[in-house]
Amino acid sequence: MLPLDATSRFVHSDETATLRAILASTMEGIVFVNEQGIVQFINPAAEKMFRLTTEQIVGRSINDLMPSPQNTTYDDLIAKHLAKGQSLIIGEQQEIDAKRSDGTPFQLHLSVSEVALSGGSRMFIGVMRDISKQKQSEQQIRDDAKRIRAILDTAVEGIVTINEQGIIEVFNRAAETIFCFTAEEVVGRNVRMLMPSPFREEHDGYITRYLTTGEKKIIGIGREVVGQRKDGSTFPMELSISEVRLDNHFLFTAAVRDISERKRMEARMMQAERLAAIGEAMTGLTHESRNALQRSQACLEMLKMVIEGNAKANDLIADIQRAQNDLHALYEDVKEYAAPLNLQWRLNDVGQIVREAWANLSHQRSGRTISFSEDHSDLGLQCNVDAFALRHVFQNIFDNSLAACADPVKVVVSYSECNIDNVAALQVSVRDNGPGLSPEAQKKVFEPFFTTKTKGTGLGMAICLRIILAHGGEITLVERNGQGAEFLMKIPRRHE
Repeated sequence: MLPLDATSRFVHSDETATLRAILASTMEGIVFVNEQGIVQFINPAAEKMFRLTTEQIVGRSINDLMPSPQNTTYDDLIAKHLAKGQSLIIGEQQEIDAKRSDGTPFQLHLSVSEVALSGGSRMFIGVMRDISKQKQSEQQIRDDAKRIRAILDTAVEGIVTINEQGIIEVFNRAAETIFCFTAEEVVGRNVRMLMPSPFREEHDGYITRYLTTGEKKIIGIGREVVGQRKDGSTFPMELSISEVRLDNHFLFTAAVRDISERKRMEARMMQAERLAAIGEAMTGLTHESRNALQRSQACLEMLKMVIEGNAKANDLIADIQRAQNDLHALYEDVKEYAAPLNLQWRLNDVGQIVREAWANLSHQRSGRTISFSEDHSDLGLQCNVDAFALRHVFQNIFDNSLAACADPVKVVVSYSECNIDNVAALQVSVRDNGPGLSPEAQKKVFEPFFTTKTKGTGLGMAICLRIILAHGGEITLVERNGQGAEFLMKIPRRHE
């Protein structure tokens, strides 16, 4: 503690005892510094902070209490203030670095005031508080937040946290990938934006009912729901929701997994099982029916000889034989549809496959007015595919166009780059200038046994769908509002 005679230089002697008691008992460190930056007084709290006694610091420069490089600045700041009135620290609160007697750095919260003394001199009073523990706690909080963020960002599942109003507060990297939004685009907005109708309109009601009644319908229960990406497309996802109570409010955390690929695999497995059952049944049926058809064909040939000269009867026999041929074709088509696809993967030029498929229909094109064109703008058309199977797809689509379009027929094939689940793919569009398909036909075009032709089994496009799916691709019918039909195929460049 400063000696009484030193203290009495700037206070009345009858106030000295009171002042000393106040300065000794305060929890804040207090240091008096003169115009030359020399320490004149230090209270016990400051002694404890710096781990120095009054005798060790009084009479020394204030810079001795500061680590490099700050230890050359404070007396300079005082000098500038005295010379030019530049109050860079006077009256300001700031956080500064200091050092203890053993050289250990620590942080202080400092406020500096100025007192005019008799004789025109001035004294600077620094009031300080050791904030080392506070800073350590703040750093710990920041480190914990970074660790939590790192855990969230390395999680396979999308993590979305919302408050009681449905406002998104956390959106990890996996969620960014799943929904195709960045965190900046969604944080602070309602989670409804990640849902299609009618779930979008109903969501806030779910939260309100839970907060009002406490009844848990989805919390703690995994379920399959539908999500919506930034581009408006929807996808199946697995969702599990947990709740956390913080003081007087709730947070809800959703773990999200995109199960599109799993659903596709399940659909393919179910389709394969159905086709295997159909194939097994059709193998036996085809064998037995072929024998029956052969016997009936032989009987009809014999009947023709018996009734030779009866034109009407012969016409009826011809009708029966055509019906038999149609039935045999149906058996063969069903057998082909149900048979396992044994694809032979090779690197092929898809454009060449398209042109070969078109050439195979020369008989159907004979005598008609037809234009055929391709547009790929020098795009590479190499894909790892089964050329025979893919040729079947294009040939079937071309055949449908020729059957649907009146002359002059126009068929255009165009190519572009695309992706399927972040895998490079080639997009092929085949469009014609026919009447297109009705809304009802568009829904059923890939269903087995559906056809718009007067003849045919209705298995052609169903087989095309199987082939494209077996390549890991996609095929869709594009709505063109009566401006012809357009089939869009996405074919992966590589086969895994």
